[in-house]
Amino acid sequence: MALGVGGLYLATFTCRFWPVGSIAAIFCLLLAVVLLLCGVMCAVAWNVYRRRPGRLLVNGVVAAAAICWLVSLLPSRENRFAVQLAIPDDVEYAVPAVLPAVDEPWQAELSARLSRPGRGCPLVAADVLEQPALPLDELRKRLAASPRWRVLEVYGQWFAARRVRRGKYYFNGYQGFHRSRKPFYLFRLVVDLSGETLGGRQLQTVRPGVPPEVRVCFGGDGYDSELHFLEENWPLEIFECSGAPERVATNFLRRLAAADLRELAASPAAGCRGEPEFQLWQVSPGHYEITWQLNPGEPGLCYLQAFEVTGGTALSPAALKFNSLERPGYSDDPEEQFPGGCNVFIREGEPGQFYLARFEVWFRPASGAPERKLLEKTYRIEGRKN
Repeated sequence: MALGVGGLYLATFTCRFWPVGSIAAIFCLLLAVVLLLCGVMCAVAWNVYRRRPGRLLVNGVVAAAAICWLVSLLPSRENRFAVQLAIPDDVEYAVPAVLPAVDEPWQAELSARLSRPGRGCPLVAADVLEQPALPLDELRKRLAASPRWRVLEVYGQWFAARRVRRGKYYFNGYQGFHRSRKPFYLFRLVVDLSGETLGGRQLQTVRPGVPPEVRVCFGGDGYDSELHFLEENWPLEIFECSGAPERVATNFLRRLAAADLRELAASPAAGCRGEPEFQLWQVSPGHYEITWQLNPGEPGLCYLQAFEVTGGTALSPAALKFNSLERPGYSDDPEEQFPGGCNVFIREGEPGQFYLARFEVWFRPASGAPERKLLEKTYRIEGRKN
């Protein structure tokens, strides 16, 4: 039983010095289980060989007790973060708004084209489209000021993701898909401002003017493709999932992006007049879309933080900062506001367990000046079931 005792000692040592959810703790607990089982099996085999039924019974009881103890060390799947939290009476808060329906001017045209694929439509169009030859800094600035685009930095590379309009607001971009059941389609449209693919992934490449050889995979929802168009000036990255192998949405979105870029090159987008604004929209329990309007007055990056009100606990800090980091538009006019926003998941708490969270938008100036808070608003939220 020396191996079994060693396994129990290793498990005790693990829980004393490492959090149970850490990689080191998981590895050591698995090793402890292996040692315990090996020790029990060796003891059982020896006692069977020596014909000692009493000791066999003791081996079984000890093994069962040890396994129960190891199971008790594992973290509970129930998220009890919000069980004891109460909503203070003296704190003003808002509730998330209902997410409005998609309201893009080109939505009807794209839906009509998707309803009749295969009628002379090539798999992927590879014609050469006109794109503006703006300097990188100027194009980034104009895209950041446009409500249609979200400029973000991922691992040192710059991208611009197309937002989708819902009512008077533009939502998401980097992880934003549009869903429609009649016909069904999903998409993501990204301009690769640094010439690299999003996250450095290896995508199928399409060179305009060269007949493409494109592979379209059939997944659970439809036909999937993710293509990297090496346009003359700014490469495009387009993901599409739809009900037919013809890349109708891909061809349409490629022309839409080129038209947007030409429009911005001819006339830079201006911000809207008004006050700074922050709004939380609920997609499902713990899943939220966030929109804001602000003007930092200088170039830089903004990102989101959230804190539980009563205890100040940071909510999903790493995920919120990564998903919200973007470059906002700016101007010298404080009454001019520029849009931004992101898609976030709050993991703390369970559906139906409501508590108050303070959302803050922070700004990191490109000049190296200290970071500062631009917006703050408190909402009643609930967590997402893990």
